[in-house]
Amino acid sequence: MASGGLPGLDAVRAMKEGRVHSIKLTTTFRPESLAKEPYVREKGFDFTQPPTSPVLVFQGNAREAGAAFPRHFNVGITLSLAGVGFDATEIEVWVDPTVRGAVQHIEVRADDADLTLESRNIPSDNPRTSRIVAPSIMATLRSYVDHLYVGS
Repeated sequence: MASGGLPGLDAVRAMKEGRVHSIKLTTTFRPESLAKEPYVREKGFDFTQPPTSPVLVFQGNAREAGAAFPRHFNVGITLSLAGVGFDATEIEVWVDPTVRGAVQHIEVRADDADLTLESRNIPSDNPRTSRIVAPSIMATLRSYVDHLYVGS
């Protein structure tokens, strides 16, 4: 599965072999990335003019985040599949005018390890995606034919 925008999936899957206490994903987007999203507009947010400070636009679980942001939340769904499932994966979505591209901050607490990871993605020409998406897909395809495979 292509997951270039999301760090640490190997570690999350390994931690799942033991007891995982919590998984939380905090995603921060540029305002223009979410300005036209139906969920955002239905909640009364107007990001056509960027806010002056970070704004919390969603708090819930991965199932709810996937329904609220079907075009944006493949990372939350992927993390929940690797970890503790849709209903137990906590999600926060923020809009922040100071970030360059999408930021994914993951916190996992488990018996075997605690994990804190963050990726800061570089935006592509399309404001709704990151530059890492295409290389991630290429790396996934390459893994099907490479003789040496690093990671699980």
